[in-house]
Amino acid sequence: MDISVFNKVRRSAWWYAPLFASGTASLIDTMIFWNLAFWGESLPYLTWAMGDFSIKLLFDLMLLVPFRMAIRKK
Repeated sequence: MDISVFNKVRRSAWWYAPLFASGTASLIDTMIFWNLAFWGESLPYLTWAMGDFSIKLLFDLMLLVPFRMAIRKK
């Protein structure tokens, strides 16, 4: 199923598929990790999780530049 979704997304602009894949993976990773690590604790882990997700999205966006340079050389 994920291959068929990725193929549909890949037909869009060059940046959309890798950003969609990275963003989705970052969201799933953040949700799983922070819920498993801090479930039942009285800590502000939701705020921490949102900060963690924001940093991941920032890196996803920044890494589009080297990705574009790598696919352009082919």
